[in-house]
Amino acid sequence: MRAIKFKSASLLCAVLFFSACTLYPQINVFESARLHFTAAGDNTRWLDGYGKIIGGTYAPYQSHLGGEKRDSAYVARTLVSEASIEWETIPVPANFRGSSLSFVWACGYGSNLGENEYELQVNDSVRISFTTKRNFNWVQTVGTDVSLSFTAVEQNANGANLGYMSLSLPKTLLQPLIPVKIRIVGKPGQRENWYRLFAYTDVVTRIRNEAEKGIFTGLETAPKGEVIYTLCLNRSYSDPRITINSSGGLITSGLLKPSGVFSSAKVVVPREEQPFGDALSYVILDGKVVDTIYWKEINKQRLFKFMNEPLTFRSYIFPSGDFPEFGWKDPDAVREGIGSAELSAVYYNSSFAPVDRADKPGAYYAVISGKDKSGFEIKRYQTLYCADVDFDDYSRSVSMAINYLSEWGIDSLKWNAYRANMADYSFGDLKSYLRTSPDAAVFLSGLSGMKPGTVWNETPRIRDRQNWIKLRSLIEKNTSTASLKKKTNKKFTEKNLSALKDTDSAYAKTGMDALRSVCAEWAGKSGVPHVTLIAHKGKIIFHEAFNAKTAGEKVTKESKLWMASITKLLTGVLVMQFADQGLLNLDKPIFEYLPETGKQSKNIITTRQLMNHTSGLHFAGEWASDWNPALDNQTAQILPYINSGSEYGYNRAGYALTGKILEKVTGQAVPFLLRDHIFEPLGMTSAFCDNTYGGLYCTAYDLAKLGQMLLNKGRYNGFELFSENSYQMMLPLKLPFGDRSWGVGTSPMAKYGLSDSAFGHGAASGSVFCVDPENQLIIISARNTPGEHHSEYEKLLIEKCVSLIKTK
Repeated sequence: MRAIKFKSASLLCAVLFFSACTLYPQINVFESARLHFTAAGDNTRWLDGYGKIIGGTYAPYQSHLGGEKRDSAYVARTLVSEASIEWETIPVPANFRGSSLSFVWACGYGSNLGENEYELQVNDSVRISFTTKRNFNWVQTVGTDVSLSFTAVEQNANGANLGYMSLSLPKTLLQPLIPVKIRIVGKPGQRENWYRLFAYTDVVTRIRNEAEKGIFTGLETAPKGEVIYTLCLNRSYSDPRITINSSGGLITSGLLKPSGVFSSAKVVVPREEQPFGDALSYVILDGKVVDTIYWKEINKQRLFKFMNEPLTFRSYIFPSGDFPEFGWKDPDAVREGIGSAELSAVYYNSSFAPVDRADKPGAYYAVISGKDKSGFEIKRYQTLYCADVDFDDYSRSVSMAINYLSEWGIDSLKWNAYRANMADYSFGDLKSYLRTSPDAAVFLSGLSGMKPGTVWNETPRIRDRQNWIKLRSLIEKNTSTASLKKKTNKKFTEKNLSALKDTDSAYAKTGMDALRSVCAEWAGKSGVPHVTLIAHKGKIIFHEAFNAKTAGEKVTKESKLWMASITKLLTGVLVMQFADQGLLNLDKPIFEYLPETGKQSKNIITTRQLMNHTSGLHFAGEWASDWNPALDNQTAQILPYINSGSEYGYNRAGYALTGKILEKVTGQAVPFLLRDHIFEPLGMTSAFCDNTYGGLYCTAYDLAKLGQMLLNKGRYNGFELFSENSYQMMLPLKLPFGDRSWGVGTSPMAKYGLSDSAFGHGAASGSVFCVDPENQLIIISARNTPGEHHSEYEKLLIEKCVSLIKTK
């Protein structure tokens, strides 16, 4: 969380570091200080901009004022059904005699969701348009006497801006003892976006209380590693010089300068003067310590940034002989992040034997290692492929062709006439791509190790993943792998899914027609085709495909569609099989399964925390992937800087790391585990999944089998995937902090008429998957993209389903 902290000058105070991440701009400490000190210095012009709600959707959310808890809030979205919020300010004072008033309220908006337009209306007359800009500070004016401004004081983990909005109005728009009516309306856009009003009626008092502490500070990094320290304060001082000192003495200094109602300074700390580790520096003014810089936080952010730094080889497909040269892609960024790390490599051939040279064509595996300044051993793993192929521009051993596309705008007759000459044309860049592509090496290496014929849920990439699991087990001498067993019993009486023969006679025809109408309208308005399936008490009562009238993708009931993060629930099912058979304890530290993660830190993460998003890994980027063989090593390096079990942060990293545990326990890649222990037992013949967090593709019907197994509390098709006790352990539970509940891959779905026991998982594709045990109901809407109006029609779909089974 990027935040501004307010501090008392009489205490040693922590500084929160604001990383110089290109994804989000910097919180502007100066502008926040200006708002607070200005409001504190004027007791007549500033009033609370929120007094009471008139209308809007209640949607609690964490604010910058409430800590971990969700604050009361009202939301306006770029959706027709939740487009506006309307409220009143506190009344204008009876003795108001000034020329204008400024109304201020706490708010936030989803700047991480793209830029959408909103309109603020004052007393149904004045209108001010604004957008959900990523800017932390902005001002919009109407004429010369009306202005609307926003000042961010925090950006949450999702990148949403949180802060204060101020509305300045002239006396011509104000009446004593009468509140101002404010309405914010979201305009329909390409993506759903939100604006939240936090229902605090004492914002002015809170702002003034913070201002009375007298000091605001912040840190940011510059491109070459310098740290810029900002200090703003509104108290007097005898000497404007501030110094930053560490245990070794003076680091740097700067001067305070007047900035209106307060003074400020920006001090640059050169990279070479910044200590590593958890050292402290003290900010001194007038001979007193006014602030403390905790370098551990700064170095943490640098290390987090380093996690994304790739190793590169000069070539990944190379001829027989010496292995290609390698190194960090950006050595300067590595030096900035961790100091230095000299690297060395050990190579293995396709039989997993160590070699010094590539003596014959085939797959090779490089294990690269080096130590950072703290002594931690960094490891990276890279697949290579040896082939005596000439990749120069005029090579006859590599032919390149560009496929014909109508979008090229070239007549197909001309294209086909030239096709025979295409090999003579120089496609040097394309040929070089193969040589310099790590994905090409993975493809060739994985394919060379696959058996002839098609194997369900196997690809060259998955085979390469399995090869790394085997090689690492040999290097690390991990011989204690276990097998996950399949439990069968012909006496199992739990229901398999079946189709209802006469749906309309069993359920109200009007209810069926209403459901069908909502689904068709959803496809028409969003332009996104989908397959909807409803099962009740073990019988499929509705299963239809709906296509948009416009040209584009068409689906049938047999279409394999993207289930996206519903994959996390699938992974939860796999994890509970391991737990049920005693192969995994959800509450044991993960270093008991991944020993490398226990070498560097006393910080303990459990598998349960990985699965319920409380591991502290929510900052992790693309490196935290199923496809990273070094994931456990990189996690071990950052563990000293992670606060596990203290906050919720949705992420995929925890699931990827859980996958590494399952692979370490069994020696088998997760895609094969999913195939052998979920897809085959349940008869999910269409299913394909290659990762733990978002790779599931299947039909709506096959997903319904997974849902029915959950309604059966672990049993389906003559198999027991896990016991009823393990099923209960999988369900959402209230987290130890805040007001969220989460389970082992499951999230609560008690909404829109579903029972309190309903659960499921959301999906970036917009696919809907709800399982309601109390109502014995499964709701699925499978699709490849959400489209417009998704939340609105998801609500309608669920409401119609609940109504249908209640009126049977």
